[in-house]
Amino acid sequence: MKAWILALCFLPVVMATAQEAEFRVELSHDTLLLGNYVELRFTIENVQGKFSPPDLSGFKLLTGPNQASSYSIINGQVKQSSSYTYFIEPEAEGSYVIGPATLKTGNREMHTPEVTLIVRSNPDQLIQNPGGRLKYQDQDLRLRKAPAQQNRKKTYRL
Repeated sequence: MKAWILALCFLPVVMATAQEAEFRVELSHDTLLLGNYVELRFTIENVQGKFSPPDLSGFKLLTGPNQASSYSIINGQVKQSSSYTYFIEPEAEGSYVIGPATLKTGNREMHTPEVTLIVRSNPDQLIQNPGGRLKYQDQDLRLRKAPAQQNRKKTYRL
C-alpha cells in the first residue's frame, strides 16, 4: 500500500518531465515587397538552453531580440515556453535564406530549419504589415494635417 501511495506522489513529476521539447522558427511572410519588414520568431518549448540566433546579414535589424516567456501547470501538465522575436527589413530584392538558430542544452544541440524569404520590387511603394495584409499608403496623406476637431459640449437633463 505504501508503494502505491509513493508512486502516486511521484506520478505528477514524471508526467511533467515527459513533455516533448520543441524548437521552431516562424516567419510572418514568405514573400515580401521591398521596403517592408517581417517578423522572425524563434520559439522554445519545454527545454532550456543557450539560444544563438542565425546570421542576419543582408537585413536591417529594426528591433530584437524581444524576449517573452511563459510557464503553466494545467491538470498536472507543465508547459514552459520562451520566444525570441526580431523585426528585420531586407536591404535589396532577391531570395534570402535565413539559416538555422541553435539551442545548446546540457546534453545536446537543437537547430531550427532554414527558412527562405523572397523579396520582390515595390514600384508602387505598397506597405505590408507583419500580419500579412497589404495596405496602401499615399505619400501625400502623411504630409497633410488632420482636420481640427471641434469641442462639443453635451448636456444631459433628467
